[in-house]
Amino acid sequence: MQTGENWDYVMTDCMILENCMEVSKTINITKSDGTIIFYWSGTFLDPVSDADTLSYIPQDAILNRCSPAPAVAAVYFELYMLVCVYFVVQLVIAVLIDIIETLEEIEAMPVSQKHIEVCRQSHF
Repeated sequence: MQTGENWDYVMTDCMILENCMEVSKTINITKSDGTIIFYWSGTFLDPVSDADTLSYIPQDAILNRCSPAPAVAAVYFELYMLVCVYFVVQLVIAVLIDIIETLEEIEAMPVSQKHIEVCRQSHF
């Protein structure tokens, strides 16, 4: 998720409030007015607009997949991104500091690159 590839889609999937009541079994029920209700397993219904239909379906045949707290999902993913960005920035800073320390060690050596070039030219 830290790569930035559609992490916001994961967040919005955690915030679903519509069409989130899943029918877990294939249902075939006749209402009192003679209307037949038929839903395949895996069909999603809206808790508001399909409330009347949901009242006829047995509770063991319905899975509530609605988000309990959409605001918590948004806060969680924002904090997650901030923490990940903080760690990546710290990693970049650590690499830069390591490179600078390595260059300082190379410059402090008694035999420098210039001495090596002079020695190489004198032998060849």
